[in-house]
Amino acid sequence: MICKKCLQDVDVSEGGVCPFYYGTLIDTKRRGSTTIMRYRISGKEEVFLCNTCVVIYAMGQRSGVYRFVAIGVAMVAGLVLLLTLLAQNSTASVTFLLISGLILVVALVLFLLGIMEQKRVERQRYDHLSAKARAEYGSSLAVSVRKDLLQARGYTQFFTPERMKSLKLSINVP
Repeated sequence: MICKKCLQDVDVSEGGVCPFYYGTLIDTKRRGSTTIMRYRISGKEEVFLCNTCVVIYAMGQRSGVYRFVAIGVAMVAGLVLLLTLLAQNSTASVTFLLISGLILVVALVLFLLGIMEQKRVERQRYDHLSAKARAEYGSSLAVSVRKDLLQARGYTQFFTPERMKSLKLSINVP
């Protein structure tokens, strides 16, 4: 999942420290349709990761999402195609056929975007990923690297800095 450079904490110019927070769930309360969850934040970990590992992880995540959505869209196209076969009216049949064709084109484009992301990794073209996205994916990769060790110590909740901000926890998040 990570390379030897990441394990050796080599050169800061080749990567960076990716922080994340960990803790436990204290309790969960329901108030109407809202669920309130309270967490105990137990600490912060920082993992050095090289730029290449972070970007490869990010591209893998993104290509997986594109492919998953493409499969969902293709299933919708199949459903519309089934409606086309069941339609008794020839006008409705043509309309459904056109709609299913357009949906299949969207599915194909999404699937090809996933392949493009994979090709970018293979060609090591990482310049299109923003610094904010790199930081978020880096923290997610750091969680996956240390998660087993922390779970063995009893910690069950893991938060990237961006997730901490969205939770509005009263902790100083840089």
